[in-house]
Amino acid sequence: MERAAEAFLAGKNGFKASMVMLAALLVNLATAIYATQLFSTSYPLGMDTFSHLPKLLYMVDNGLASWFFDWYAGMPLFLFYPPLSYFFAYLPTLLGLNPLLSYKLVEVVFILAAPIVFYFFCRRLGLSGEKAAYATLFFSLIPFVPLNSIVFGRFPNIVAMPFYLAALIFFFEAVETHSKRSVLAAGGFFALTLLTHHLSAYILTVSVAILLLNVLFGRESFQAKLRKVFSLSSPLIFGLVLSSFWLIPFLVYLKYWHQLSFNPSSLYYLPVASVIFILTVLGVSMLSERLSKTKDMYSRVMLAWVFLFFIYGAYLLPGGLLLPGGGEVDLMRFQLYASIPLAIALATREKYDFGLVSRKLFGGYVSTSLLVTLLLTVNVVAGAVILASTPQVVAKEVDVGRIPPEIAGYLASQQCFGRILAIDCPFWVYLLPHYTGKRLIDGWYPQGSILVMLKKVGKTYTLNNCKNDGLIRHFIERADDYGIRWILVSEEGRTYLLQNSHFKPVLEAEGIILYENQHKVSYVDVKPQAKVSWSWSRDKIELRVESLSERTEVIVKEAYFPAWKAYDNGVSIPLKQSELGFMKLTLQGRGEHRVTLVFEEDVT
Repeated sequence: MERAAEAFLAGKNGFKASMVMLAALLVNLATAIYATQLFSTSYPLGMDTFSHLPKLLYMVDNGLASWFFDWYAGMPLFLFYPPLSYFFAYLPTLLGLNPLLSYKLVEVVFILAAPIVFYFFCRRLGLSGEKAAYATLFFSLIPFVPLNSIVFGRFPNIVAMPFYLAALIFFFEAVETHSKRSVLAAGGFFALTLLTHHLSAYILTVSVAILLLNVLFGRESFQAKLRKVFSLSSPLIFGLVLSSFWLIPFLVYLKYWHQLSFNPSSLYYLPVASVIFILTVLGVSMLSERLSKTKDMYSRVMLAWVFLFFIYGAYLLPGGLLLPGGGEVDLMRFQLYASIPLAIALATREKYDFGLVSRKLFGGYVSTSLLVTLLLTVNVVAGAVILASTPQVVAKEVDVGRIPPEIAGYLASQQCFGRILAIDCPFWVYLLPHYTGKRLIDGWYPQGSILVMLKKVGKTYTLNNCKNDGLIRHFIERADDYGIRWILVSEEGRTYLLQNSHFKPVLEAEGIILYENQHKVSYVDVKPQAKVSWSWSRDKIELRVESLSERTEVIVKEAYFPAWKAYDNGVSIPLKQSELGFMKLTLQGRGEHRVTLVFEEDVT
């Protein structure tokens, strides 16, 4: 009889867990369909979509290139940003799938994969099937998770999440079993995380460090602790080795990266920041142990993880003070990854004792159904607040609509060379090169811009929405030098910047005014004058210069980067950086020069 009752209860609990898990998957499916606009021809929602989708479209147009001609007057395509998520979206296009649909389907697949892997992570921690299912549902409803897709559109982050969770499964397994399989798997998934989204890999390292420091905080023998430390550190080293083919060039060329704000003196602070990080983790872990009823390490780790990640993600203290290299990190991502331990803590809330608060809130007053209702309500309220408080941001950066066909058609019909400068325009401008063949002087948030003046835009702006009128005026006044032929300005934007300029309006459509430069602009400038023709293809620029002088100075209006090499009639010649950051070379002797510029990415 007892066995029958146990079997009945197990079956009942199993059915309940299945229904809760189904609900979690349906929540994620709804999020994925809405975020990607799966059943429409619209672009996926989210600000970052217009950073990532253009790169996929460029790959479809140009194959596996190393140089990205479309933005910033040129930039390395995947040197400063991991490539793996883009390759996942690129592969289906080789079979003929539409690239926009491929992008959407890959995003849907990884949004759905995350809760499944999260469930197995919960089971790895020892949660029952029912509690793991509820934790998965909580995870799916914590607002930072759906907002990651719907508002921010963080495609590589979305792809990295299942790898991050899978790595955690094997890191925690390695602590318990010390098996080679766990160590190798943890290292493999750490490498996949790094090659998909380097910031997620950084946060994964912080998560593992919290686990490692809690291992040291425990009461085991020194030998047992040492073995666990080895099991946790070995996968990190193995993962770095596996991803070294991307990581080493990234580190070598890091000084050229726009976003890096390190200076030599800040490097000396890294050991101090590391000590502060260790002390912070240990202090929060000690507090977490006092709040945990069961005193098991995993409960302590989850609570410490929640506290620390919300501290980092709330911008309450400068990240550089609390984390090694924290000044270079988008701390908002910690809010997303804090959802993992928070969901687990909510599902196992009976393990924690917050005194009166615990008895009032967790002592029967807050049921699981009430928590689900509360999370649903918070999502609805958060969505309403975002729409009501930032309608212009939503319209320009999140749900941007279509590219006005009149503007796209006009630009595509122009046979001359020229770049586009956008001012106060919706983020669809970053897709214009794909549809019109006309490249931008700007790019989506300067992640990789290497021109001198573009580095003055700052980390948190594009040139498009930069508030520095003087900087934008610089590009307008020196448009000929930058090869800028067209300027797009929102009719409600800063049209006054174009007064008394040599740009005149030629078209207006859907609230956007298109201005055209009355001067002819060129991709190549030569002194003294010479007959020049040029062409470009994947990772290569070819010039034909008929020089009448013994010495000819040539400026190619493509961003200078040390991986570019120059050859004159097959002979290597020096390549330098011009005042504005373009490629500059000198041709010796009269006659025809066939110059080839080749992007040869190496670390020598």
